[in-house]
Amino acid sequence: MLISVERHLPKVCGKRVKIFKIKIGKHIVQQHVITELAIQTVIDILRQRRDQMTIHTDRLLRLADFIETLPEGRFKFSYWVGATWQGAEDLSCGTTACAIGWATTMPEFRELGLRLFRNRDFAYPALIGHSLDGSNVEEWRATVEALHFIFGIDEDAAEYLFVPGAIDEEDRTDNEYGTLLSRFSSASIVANRIRRFVRDYVI
Repeated sequence: MLISVERHLPKVCGKRVKIFKIKIGKHIVQQHVITELAIQTVIDILRQRRDQMTIHTDRLLRLADFIETLPEGRFKFSYWVGATWQGAEDLSCGTTACAIGWATTMPEFRELGLRLFRNRDFAYPALIGHSLDGSNVEEWRATVEALHFIFGIDEDAAEYLFVPGAIDEEDRTDNEYGTLLSRFSSASIVANRIRRFVRDYVI
């Protein structure tokens, strides 16, 4: 059972109210949570889901260390891999990439099947053998499945660690783990977020 939670804090009748959208399977249930007891119930659900995940902290920490060794100017958080990428698996063409783009060059993750793929004009990370229906939604799903397989993290954790926040008002700025990073974040900022995630949410 997959439960994903999006949190918003609108004012309802002059009171600060938490609205949770809880997805169970294909069904979305929206709950307006006012009482501390109800809030604690949702928190307990999130903790239970976290406890059911087997997160590979050693892999996450090795990725954090690796991206801090990249040459200056080769890390860019706003996309998986730069538009100049021509298919070189080791990114030796001089292009830029984000943490997961660079993860596809690391031997231990390549042995697990992690690669960069190009679908039309868009590149995305996924596992060898995945299938698409041609939509951006399916590309994202393939990436989430790859990150779950490699690191043991769920979709919200993948987004919190590896996806930049809002570019315009329609995009997400946070999720259950906290505020998403800016698309201008450096390798050190992303590496430190990974380490804090391991410290605060896993260990």
